[in-house]
Amino acid sequence: MAVDNFLTKCKKPILVLAPLAGITDSAFRALARGNGADVVYSEMTSIDALYYNSEKTLSMLQLMKKEQPAVLQLFGKRPELVKKAVEAVEQAGFAGIDLNFGCPARKVVAHEGGITLLRDLNLCRELVAAVCEATKLPVSVKTRVSINKKNSDEKITVFDFIDALKGLPVTTLMLHGRTYEQGFVGEIDFDVMKLAKEKFNGIVIGNGGINSPEDAKKMLDLTGVDIQKAVIDVLAHPTVASKRFLVTIGDRTVGGLTHRDQMVGPCQVPVADCAVTLADYAGVKGEAMSMGERTPLAAIDAAASGRMAVAEAI
Repeated sequence: MAVDNFLTKCKKPILVLAPLAGITDSAFRALARGNGADVVYSEMTSIDALYYNSEKTLSMLQLMKKEQPAVLQLFGKRPELVKKAVEAVEQAGFAGIDLNFGCPARKVVAHEGGITLLRDLNLCRELVAAVCEATKLPVSVKTRVSINKKNSDEKITVFDFIDALKGLPVTTLMLHGRTYEQGFVGEIDFDVMKLAKEKFNGIVIGNGGINSPEDAKKMLDLTGVDIQKAVIDVLAHPTVASKRFLVTIGDRTVGGLTHRDQMVGPCQVPVADCAVTLADYAGVKGEAMSMGERTPLAAIDAAASGRMAVAEAI
């Protein structure tokens, strides 16, 4: 059965907001769409949690029409739980489903999820096949260029991953240009990305090491990827006089707890300490301003802290 892939209808190069845990909730995705992102991805969402009706995880499926096209990213390693999770995603109204095979976070790889799933390519295929069988939505996958085999220097590569998925109706490959061992530092392997683009029968999204429009152009020039995820580090924040503020991700400690914050503006102030006054209730134009610290809520839920600051400002 042919899948209607909305990405093929987008003008290239397409700007895609990356899936970022604790960051890309509904409000943030709407902000990204209003400032030039063509497609937005959700936070990583647990297949297991959706299967067991976790109230917190179900709340992550909140979606506004102005976010579309929006893709929900799933992660997990139990194919038998996929169908129910996919049904919840479809009911929420997302335009596509992505499966994560690239996350290097310690708490994810400790449970042999994310990028470590590549060490069991048969399981990778089972998971992707389960999603494809359960939905008519376009299915994409996200991974990295390689990971070492357990207790070995021998590599499992993105090419092995592509071979494992042959014959499945996967429309899109999102490829981070670093290995698992590199994490988020080091050089991007443009050569591998270009070869992956040639090998994969579908759209390839380039990811990693993009901190400016110049970086985005370099990746496009060197790899020929269809889509450029330049929004991760260069997403514009709407302000008076069309000023554009850099948004990055930072870790900080509040009350002994470390959590992730969006860092906004030239001074890189955590978003929990910022607010936005809107020019109207329908759009996202307005003025960024500094707010008081909200440490208790920030320690529990950084995204909710940011939303509270915005609500107070308007």
